Amino acid sequence: VMLEYHASIQQMSGEDWTDVAMTLSTATPSLVAKAPKLTPLTITLSARSAESPFNEQSQSAPPRDYAAVKAELNSKRRQLEEQRAQLLGRQEAAAQSANQAPPGGTPPPVNLPADVALNRVAAEDQVLDLVSGGNVSELARRSTTPTEEVSVTYTLPMRTSLPSRADQQLVQIAALDLPAHLYKVAVPMLTQYVYDEAAVTNGSELVLLAGPISTYHANQFVGLGEIPTVASGESFTVGLGIDSSLRAKRELATKGETLQGGNRVVDFTYRLEIENFGAQPAQIRLLERMPLAKEADVKLTLVQPGADLSGDSDYLRTERKQGVLRWDLEVAPRAVGPQARRLEYQFRLEYDKQLSIAGLPLSEGTR
Repeated sequence: VMLEYHASIQQMSGEDWTDVAMTLSTATPSLVAKAPKLTPLTITLSARSAESPFNEQSQSAPPRDYAAVKAELNSKRRQLEEQRAQLLGRQEAAAQSANQAPPGGTPPPVNLPADVALNRVAAEDQVLDLVSGGNVSELARRSTTPTEEVSVTYTLPMRTSLPSRADQQLVQIAALDLPAHLYKVAVPMLTQYVYDEAAVTNGSELVLLAGPISTYHANQFVGLGEIPTVASGESFTVGLGIDSSLRAKRELATKGETLQGGNRVVDFTYRLEIENFGAQPAQIRLLERMPLAKEADVKLTLVQPGADLSGDSDYLRTERKQGVLRWDLEVAPRAVGPQARRLEYQFRLEYDKQLSIAGLPLSEGTR
């Protein structure tokens, strides 16, 4: 895959830049030189309150809303850090413009209210860990959202010129020839169309920042999209548009229901079909989804996969655990109508006959 990487620049300095050596950077000059001050946290004992959301009678399980509160506190902390940096930056800039802080002079006072607010949020976070029962470490990891903020610098290989004007100007940073694995993906549960995709590896030394992309395939524009921040050596997926020579279809073939003791057993068989109107065989990733049981008393079993599921290690480590089924199939050329590639798989749902699955009506025998 050939990737052309551009920067979008708004050059409004008031003077044209002509034939200059340019370095681009996403780093924001920080005017906050001093870390926020960490203050002591004092704890005490009190009688348990029935109103407390974290007052669990059993210390073997964490509160159900622990992860949500943890994520909210993490978000508050990031917002306060940004507000502190912005406020101190404005204070420093104002002081410099008023000649109140000459080079080497005394910096403006630390913004104590911002430090107090940060310590308050940190105290809530720490007390939450102290009062929550059970093993909350896994919930804490899930509630921490990694930020994609990254500071990178690009030195343009050639000298360039940028006139001073209000609109955005594109400047090419690099043209990269990246290794890629091209494949086709069919998701008949969502669409009848089959798409071309590429798993691209960033084999360059550059960090590719998150942003919009325009994609071309076979010299034709196929659409717009987004890519995440991609580190050197990391892979990402690019959609290459619809393959008009392929069609996918999904239908419920059979549904059978029986009672076994106090349980209801429902068997579902789905038929998946791919037609190939082209003159060449097609290698396709066929994706389907089984439901996941939130409650332990609902049992889900893949009775018959219809064909061997993919042995791809990335798939087995991620999507397979989320209930996604994937088959790596070859569809013969001109496989249309009765000759289409068909696959039938079956899964079983088992639960208390007195209950019903949300979205599934009760049968006549239990109404």
